[in-house]
Amino acid sequence: MGKEMHNNNAKHRTAYGTGIFIGVVLLACLLFPARAAAQKVPTAPTVDLSVMVGFPASTFTMGVPLETPGPYGDAWFIDQTPAHDVELGAFYMDPYEVTTEQFARFLSYAAGEYHFHPDQPIERVAGGYLPVAGTQFEPMRYVTWEAAHHYCLWAGKRLPTEAQWERAAAGTEGRDYPWGSDEGPSCSRTVFFSGTSYCEESPLEVGSKPDGATPDGVFDMAGNVAEWVADFFAWNYYSQSPSDNPTGPSEGTLRTVRGGGLFEGSVALRTRGRRSALPTARSANLGFRCAWSADPTDGALRGLLSAPADVERELTDRPLAPPVDTPEVLADGLHAPNEIVYLQDAWYVLDEADAAIYEVVEGEDQPTVFADGFDTPVDLATDGQVLYVADQGAETIVGIGMSGNKTTIASGQDGVSRILAGSGEIFWFGNGGIMRRTMADGVQQIVDVVSVTDMALSDTHLFYTVEDGVDMGVSRILREGGTPEILVDGGVFTSFYPCAITYDSDNSILYFMTKRAGWPSHVVLCSYPDGATDYDCFAYSPPHARRPVVSGGCLYWITSHNVVRMNPATDATYEVVGTWANSNGIAASPSTIAWTDASNGRVFQMWAVD
Repeated sequence: MGKEMHNNNAKHRTAYGTGIFIGVVLLACLLFPARAAAQKVPTAPTVDLSVMVGFPASTFTMGVPLETPGPYGDAWFIDQTPAHDVELGAFYMDPYEVTTEQFARFLSYAAGEYHFHPDQPIERVAGGYLPVAGTQFEPMRYVTWEAAHHYCLWAGKRLPTEAQWERAAAGTEGRDYPWGSDEGPSCSRTVFFSGTSYCEESPLEVGSKPDGATPDGVFDMAGNVAEWVADFFAWNYYSQSPSDNPTGPSEGTLRTVRGGGLFEGSVALRTRGRRSALPTARSANLGFRCAWSADPTDGALRGLLSAPADVERELTDRPLAPPVDTPEVLADGLHAPNEIVYLQDAWYVLDEADAAIYEVVEGEDQPTVFADGFDTPVDLATDGQVLYVADQGAETIVGIGMSGNKTTIASGQDGVSRILAGSGEIFWFGNGGIMRRTMADGVQQIVDVVSVTDMALSDTHLFYTVEDGVDMGVSRILREGGTPEILVDGGVFTSFYPCAITYDSDNSILYFMTKRAGWPSHVVLCSYPDGATDYDCFAYSPPHARRPVVSGGCLYWITSHNVVRMNPATDATYEVVGTWANSNGIAASPSTIAWTDASNGRVFQMWAVD
């Protein structure tokens, strides 16, 4: 059945695969050297069609019509045209992408060093190969087309043809995405790049997104990792493709990739989307799955395979070395998280899509609904005892005690948006100007002003910024009311307007931001210490800065695609702490900073700088 041979290093033994196939079979990888402690019998897995998804013979429309290729014109999607009817025989498809555990078994029994690469999440052991701890159920990546092709043959299957792949993904009804046509991609359905944030930093375990599966039960056909298919690639192949079981061009230099991966946008995730890659390419974004329509390896010795012992493992620092200062995922599964506050050892998150407040407790798996039933909640605040919600649709300010009971604090507040709370006081602005409410005085207008962009509180004053009109600039007013005092006259801002503000109570410094009126929307940061007679602008920010908070002397704020931090006392240069974050809310606890990400439905947390 084979032979063992030893090299000069007794630690590494090499076994040659046996001639287990009848005739001239393509399974050349079984003849490539594999590191193995001893002869393993059997040398290939049994094909179990019962765990695959079967597709009957059918006819479906492949591609998109030539006259409507997409929103950017013919040149973008010409390789997906014209739409044409395809007849396919019956076939089976693996419900999941091939995992690192499965591929490591293939290396141990057949391919060995021929298809091993140090970037793969696989490590050598004395008897073969094992997945890096914790990755065994993740999709295999960093594999060439040949490696994927050889694996599927070794498994008694084949790479799916492009037509089989599209039939499984789109169905005979021509779904736009594997799950349907009514809803586009989201991080709850798949792992991809939303355009503002990445759903994940690396692929998830296969089958982790059941909402993104096809109606037939095939998982991850959009996102997670893109997938090699069998066909050569040609941009004009559809115009000459045969209608009966097409297998792609007869030759070429490129192979076809389907499905899109975690680093690709929604266009790549469409069931008709296709792209090409050199067959030698390896990528963290590219894996594969197998299909079956007839046994290509009759005569192979097949059975249950065991994994090699975890002995003399050679640890690798590739590709899974953890990044430095990566924010912790504090909560997942939200739909449109917006504002966030910290109260009594928990975070509270406003979810606009659910019109609800969620409670997030560190160490608990899922956020829980704390209060719901709002109309259109737009902002959230706390005074350290009670949560307050600005419900724009209901024109109300609502207080929520720790028991979850809701009380209407103010009604008839047209256009209510930003809300702040201090000890015994609540402030908000809307179409009626800036309003204040206390238990003693009730609701009163303290500033008759429009176009307010932000507010902040000190122990004695309310600060606010106005972006337009005669009141444009930065002003303050005593918390109990009175005559507003202009700190920064809007006339000094020629092409900029004030857009955000915060107060550092530890150092008695007001920080405000001014935004360039036109593209590219740059932002300048300025400070105004208590007792000063003028302000100082000292740093720049990425575009669309908003919601600054102070913790440990550092400023944290949201930008168009990031969360950034800077220490104005030591360095006026910002650093990115949350990459590609589509955030609308950020807040500080005594020791951490947390922010929401609307694109992937998450709350992130990281330790604040001391």
